[in-house]
Amino acid sequence: MKNTGNILNDNQLDMIVSPDQKGALGFKLVLVLGMLSAIGALSTDMYLPLFPAMSHALITSQAGIQLSLTSFMIGLALGQLIIGPWSDVIGRRKLLLGGMVLLTVASIACAFAPSIEMLIISRFFQGAGGAAGIVLTRAIVSDLSFGNKAAYYFNLILAIQGIAPIVAPLLGGVAAHFPWPTVFIFLTVISLILTFLTFIYVPESLPNKSTYNGAKNHVIKPFFKLFQNRIYMGYTLVFSATFGALFAYISASPFIYQSLFKFTPGWFSVVFAINAGIMMVSSILSARWVEKIGAKMLVMIGVITTFALAGLLLIVNYLSVYQLELTTAIFMLLMFTMALVFGNAASLALSAVPDVKGAGSALLGALQFGVASLTAFLTGLGKSVSLFPVSVVLMGCGIITLLSLVLVRVRR
Repeated sequence: MKNTGNILNDNQLDMIVSPDQKGALGFKLVLVLGMLSAIGALSTDMYLPLFPAMSHALITSQAGIQLSLTSFMIGLALGQLIIGPWSDVIGRRKLLLGGMVLLTVASIACAFAPSIEMLIISRFFQGAGGAAGIVLTRAIVSDLSFGNKAAYYFNLILAIQGIAPIVAPLLGGVAAHFPWPTVFIFLTVISLILTFLTFIYVPESLPNKSTYNGAKNHVIKPFFKLFQNRIYMGYTLVFSATFGALFAYISASPFIYQSLFKFTPGWFSVVFAINAGIMMVSSILSARWVEKIGAKMLVMIGVITTFALAGLLLIVNYLSVYQLELTTAIFMLLMFTMALVFGNAASLALSAVPDVKGAGSALLGALQFGVASLTAFLTGLGKSVSLFPVSVVLMGCGIITLLSLVLVRVRR
């Protein structure tokens, strides 16, 4: 196959790889990749404070609005399953740009949706477009960096991504004073800007050997190889179940704080932003600690402490005093412990499948958002607002992560 110009040449590689350290990425590339990976958080967290208002405006229930979140997660999951392995064949850049265009168009459709049904459909395609930024960011980092250095960049990108959950709910609190489509108009503008930055700063990272050795006309075959890799599947399940726990919190927190604890949308946005800030700080610390402690140890610490905190939250559900204070403290600690898992587990999973990183990133992302869509649905099943549904879902995710760590550590 002839080089069409999309594969990195020596000059392009020098722009993103430090001449004195193999696998060191340039600041501009890392920043853009961080913003691309944040599109999922931005597209969900910004409209969380508007859930009650949207429910009233679109004449639907709490479950109906949460279904729009679920459809977005399903779009993210299916989109990654298609885009990831396909990128192992034709490269990362074209699919990344195409996904951003779809995201922009779908955001416009969400802004003008006349009913909850149309919003749910538009959110699905919004998720499918946004999937490109998430799945290909992981593949590009894995293409260009290795080992603990890759884990460092995964954590650094998560820290950049963490800005979105801080800013998004605050903007959503402001948007609560305007018609709800304002949020999706703003997302349209953001999508256009990210498309432009991608075109300028993100080169093709797929090496020639991956194009030849990949599943050239077969996007399904690589998945069989992934399912047979015990290390990859173990850390992928750890990552996905922890992300499911995070989305249990994300989908339940607007109703817990605004309906159970009587917070205004503005105050809920402040609390949500503080928790997102804690997660960003944890990601930064994880990036600093990973080369000293190791990615495996950080994952183990994060998994065990997250499960313990979920158990405490279940106990708090039955207390009659200090419930708000204890709930808030536990949620803050959960943000810190879960952030220790994400970047390190993703790096460990993809390092186990070096020849099919696009497919590996796709399956990881599909399970990530597939589990998230399920946990978001489960937390809305309670007949009345309480801490019980979210705490049970968190504990269930914790059990999965603990069993997955056992799978990783068991010898063949």
